[in-house]
Amino acid sequence: MTGTEAEAAAVAVASYPCQALDLLFEVTEPAVMGDGVPVGNTVTTLEYIPGSALRGAMAASWVASSGSPDATFARLFESEVRFLDARVARPEATSGWSRAKAVPMSWRRCKYASAHEPYEVRDLSQEPPSASREPQLCAQHIDKDKPCGGSWVAWSGWVQPNGEEITVATCDLTRTALGPDGTALESQLFTSSAIEPGQLFATRLVGPADALERLASAVWLDRGRELRVGRGRSVAGALEVRDVSLAPLGPSSDPDQLRTRLEESMERSGGFVPLYFASRVVLQDPSLFPEIAISSSRVVDGAEGGHPPPSYCGRTTVKGFNAAQGIPKNEDVALQAGSVVWWDAGHAEDPVAAAAALETYGVGLRRVEGFGEVEVCTDLHRSARVASKVRPG
Repeated sequence: MTGTEAEAAAVAVASYPCQALDLLFEVTEPAVMGDGVPVGNTVTTLEYIPGSALRGAMAASWVASSGSPDATFARLFESEVRFLDARVARPEATSGWSRAKAVPMSWRRCKYASAHEPYEVRDLSQEPPSASREPQLCAQHIDKDKPCGGSWVAWSGWVQPNGEEITVATCDLTRTALGPDGTALESQLFTSSAIEPGQLFATRLVGPADALERLASAVWLDRGRELRVGRGRSVAGALEVRDVSLAPLGPSSDPDQLRTRLEESMERSGGFVPLYFASRVVLQDPSLFPEIAISSSRVVDGAEGGHPPPSYCGRTTVKGFNAAQGIPKNEDVALQAGSVVWWDAGHAEDPVAAAAALETYGVGLRRVEGFGEVEVCTDLHRSARVASKVRPG
């Protein structure tokens, strides 16, 4: 991002009265959030509720109460409001509730992590690029005199902003396939994994204050409101609203603290700053992976010597179904949640304003569906240790 682009981004943020509508849901029925094509007779589930599913549920509620889509519908559901993914939530002493985040792909832990409480985490994005190529073994002690010696491995999962690991409880549902007449088919049992009821999930809607207020009013977003998401919504997928709050949208970090982190990162990495993708990111030109162009910023999986440090990314495909038109959505290539790439902030005249623009608008395509959620210099990069796994309350 050049200095001119950063200045334009800062002006855009200043003129865009963004607010955040934070919602807390309780899963009251098993929720099957389909994860691609079934394997045999088993349907797996995502461990979060995609923003596209929440957007669809609220859009269906709006149509049911207000009639056919119009210009207001297009404004609320197709252009100005971003529906971010709902992820498992835990109470926080200072800020009420916090959404879990995907484990950064730059993190490494000992392959015998279960033997260490708490276990150490290496963040390769915060180490010299050569460190990731050097063979290293875990030096933690299983007992007083014996170092572990295990290798460092990547893993997937969820962590709280403070670095504490968290799990999402799932259960299995057995169903019988139905024929055209609605009767059960012989020998057509199938199993679906589902998010287990009783867990709390938090999401955030981002957009102009008046749009968020209109949306909350139109679909009755209040305590006790029920929405249905996922597969089999006639018997599963119920979410009940537990808390609603509307507040100004601020940066993920204190501006002065963020500026310090940006300066430290740019000094350490030759003007580059790490971007952590909290959700999947649909790229404008997936054929360039892993050299990709994102919002006029060049993100390169490079090496030392004038190039950014190595990126830590995973590729996935994004599918979906347009219920309104009754047709599948186009299949897109995306970076997985937890990917860590680099932004050339050294050319920005005001890196803090440019970072605010990235966090406000996100990056890539399909951002109204929750894709492209990004954090600049996320706190997770500063987490040195995480606690043992805990079950979400």
